[in-house]
Amino acid sequence: MTNTKEKRLWVNIILIAMLVLLMFSNIFSYSLEIFLHIRPNIPKSFETQVHFVDVGQGDAIAIKFSNGKTMLVDSGTKEYCHKLKYYLDNVVLQNSKTIDYVVLTHPDVDHSGNMNYILENYKVGTFYRPAIFEIYENCEPSCENYTYRQLLKTLVSKDICVKFNTSEYITDGDVTIRMLTTLDTANIGELSSTNDYSPTIIIEDNDVRVLLAGDISEDIERELISQYSEVLDVDILKLSHHGSKYSNTTEFLSITSPKIAVASCGVNTYGHPANETIKRILDYDKANNTDLFDNYYSTLESGNVVCTLKKDIQVDCVKNIDNYNFVDYWIYTLIFSVFIIWIIISPYIKVWKKNYRFKVQNKQFEKYLASENQNRSAKS
Repeated sequence: MTNTKEKRLWVNIILIAMLVLLMFSNIFSYSLEIFLHIRPNIPKSFETQVHFVDVGQGDAIAIKFSNGKTMLVDSGTKEYCHKLKYYLDNVVLQNSKTIDYVVLTHPDVDHSGNMNYILENYKVGTFYRPAIFEIYENCEPSCENYTYRQLLKTLVSKDICVKFNTSEYITDGDVTIRMLTTLDTANIGELSSTNDYSPTIIIEDNDVRVLLAGDISEDIERELISQYSEVLDVDILKLSHHGSKYSNTTEFLSITSPKIAVASCGVNTYGHPANETIKRILDYDKANNTDLFDNYYSTLESGNVVCTLKKDIQVDCVKNIDNYNFVDYWIYTLIFSVFIIWIIISPYIKVWKKNYRFKVQNKQFEKYLASENQNRSAKS
């Protein structure tokens, strides 16, 4: 019996020590969440972060600004809706369900595929739409696109503030958002592709500049250089049209002079990113003695690419966002703590139950004896 009590005592001491360590481990919860693969190793930062979300062969760029506001540029294809939602909810928005600015660069489904879902499930501050109409609107220029039609109807039903993608300058604290477009009344109806309706968006914070060019072609790149060359010098460039050889010209690379380049693409039959584009990056490095190719990323190879806008730009890559469950570490510690406490007290509960049953049985036996004594007394 003594040995059993001693063993139980030592087991309890060990379990209590584990419980204490478990409670104190919450101090290091962030590091432990990363170590245990509960959440990806994306730094918590008060600086602006630009997330090139892996949505396969498509575009979806989410921005969390240093002032707390958020922006989504395009949304990828419907096949990647769950990945976009999971990433937005757990990494960018952290379940706030509010996106201050949403931009659709052009109607193609690899950019507009999940916009209707976004409008239906998130609170959108301002929606920027392309300067092209869906055929049901009876305006020119127009295109016929069912996905685009549905989201336009949702915009009306939700009474969301809608603006066209025209040249605009937004400033909020240290953050600036500049939207550039080469479309004017002279050429807006002459574009042969919906891709060229994409605005060029320049985001600046902490003296770091990011250029998002949608799916513009080399013709629009030339127009941008002609009209806005003084503002095109940036640090991070999202390669136009998923890295297409029909965009990302040598001249455009030279004018933008990026330190980091990102191609948003997936498995595809278009050859994106094109070998010609990669060669232009290598030629750019050779001509300018830079290392852009060493700082080139694609969502196809790197997964989700996160750029933190600070003096020394930090780039983090996260593959397979579905592998993380994003459950707070304290919830795990609570579950394990309850389990440990149960192990500690369960033997005492068993003893208490045994004693309780004994007392109940003893009282029943005493009642039985008293009843028997009364019967005997009555007979005598």
